[in-house]
Amino acid sequence: MNFSDGTAPRPVIISLGIGLILMAFFTFFWGGLAGANLTDTEMWVCFGLIDIIALTFICYAIHLFIISKKFPVTRGVDIERQKMMVKKYGIIFGIEGLLIAISVLILKYIRFDNLIIPTIAIIVGLHFLPMANLFQRKLDYYSATWTTVVGIIGVALALTKILPDKTIQIIVGISVALVTTLYGIYMIVQAENYKSIV
Repeated sequence: MNFSDGTAPRPVIISLGIGLILMAFFTFFWGGLAGANLTDTEMWVCFGLIDIIALTFICYAIHLFIISKKFPVTRGVDIERQKMMVKKYGIIFGIEGLLIAISVLILKYIRFDNLIIPTIAIIVGLHFLPMANLFQRKLDYYSATWTTVVGIIGVALALTKILPDKTIQIIVGISVALVTTLYGIYMIVQAENYKSIV
């Protein structure tokens, strides 16, 4: 998102903070999923790294909420654009959640529980495509491709029984956690760029 003098309106800074909290949660979920399937030292190392990443995102989000008062409240037509983007984001997020819920119910009903995690990864990957258009970010296309392919590979491995289900969950969990971590880092970099101009 570009602004004429480089200064972001306050809602953008706040949305970056909210985004970081979401990335902390999703990183903790996917990384925790992988960690729960590891054993001994590997498990504790994984949980330790995930905790550090999630806490870093949360602390930086709180920092953004605190300093957001230094940024201008609005930039003319930007406030209308923000409302439109929030509405579209909510619709995308809602559809994603609905698809995940339906998929989980169906897979549990037909007793393919081992496909739940990779299927969720596919849905998460596909949700990045409309995000790319909404936020005008190339990063979303890379994330969509990576996450969707990882999910498809996970489904294929689960169906063919080439690897144990726990190993598949570790692979999918770490792969998606890398994406959410990358997003968190991207948001921090964006915020730092805006801070340098204020």
